[in-house]
Amino acid sequence: MSSAYKNLNRLTKIRKDKKMTLIIGAKFKNGAVLVSDRKVTDGSEKSVYENKLIRCAIDIPIVFGAAGYRHKFKQFNRKIIEKMEESLRKIKIDNISYLKRRGLDYSKDMKEVKVEKLSDKDIITFESKKGNEDANPIPPPFEYTNEKFIEDCCNLIYKICEKEARLDVLLIRFAKEPLVHHINFLGDEEEVNYHAIGSGSSYANKFLGDFWHKDMDIIEILALAFFCIYYVQDLGFDSGVGVELGKLPDHKIILHDGRLGELDGIDIPTLISKIQTEIGKFKEIIDSLEFKKK
Repeated sequence: MSSAYKNLNRLTKIRKDKKMTLIIGAKFKNGAVLVSDRKVTDGSEKSVYENKLIRCAIDIPIVFGAAGYRHKFKQFNRKIIEKMEESLRKIKIDNISYLKRRGLDYSKDMKEVKVEKLSDKDIITFESKKGNEDANPIPPPFEYTNEKFIEDCCNLIYKICEKEARLDVLLIRFAKEPLVHHINFLGDEEEVNYHAIGSGSSYANKFLGDFWHKDMDIIEILALAFFCIYYVQDLGFDSGVGVELGKLPDHKIILHDGRLGELDGIDIPTLISKIQTEIGKFKEIIDSLEFKKK
């Protein structure tokens, strides 16, 4: 271990805890990215590797990941889907009631309701036929927005954490532009340019603070995030963070136009080569730094 790494350890004053998983979210010039390690352990020597980033199963561009105590982030991943489905059912019922009150067509079978096809023009035309030409336009039907998803996340985290620091969530979403949000164990939410949660997050946030800038391209931001995860893994700061040999950390991207990301025009071997080159640059910079002892 180089002297620079040892000095960094003293600088950040981090001790190991019982948490696991390292997730990093960051904006870059053409979008936002979420990056995660893959290791899941029960505290013994036995570990498995799995994807920790979840994409919403509804038609809104959101990807999220939770980090903290294993049983808590597993609980969150399960219950947020249940909470989302509950919200969707309530919205569907509200939309049926909305249509029924106005004498508009609706289906008795909620699965067949297609409220997204109902426009303001349709509603105003219907009201005009009833002789209410001066009626105010009726607001459009209820929708499950990404803001509502964030609200559901905040409420659920507050409930399952019971005011103890057991869980954090990072998510990326699209609202006119790609955004990154951090939700802490109290259910408090903030929009950020970059942030890391979970085991080794203090090291990662130190690197992000030193090297992140808004004009980074996708290769540069992935290299920085991957480097942070490899740093925590390879130097053994936490046994709960890791990636299989020969594999990259998981990563999901939302691009500037709202698409869930693909790295267009870049083949995987070329991508890996470029990222390894960038990671090498970060390592050279870190090795050359001299951290002052406090």
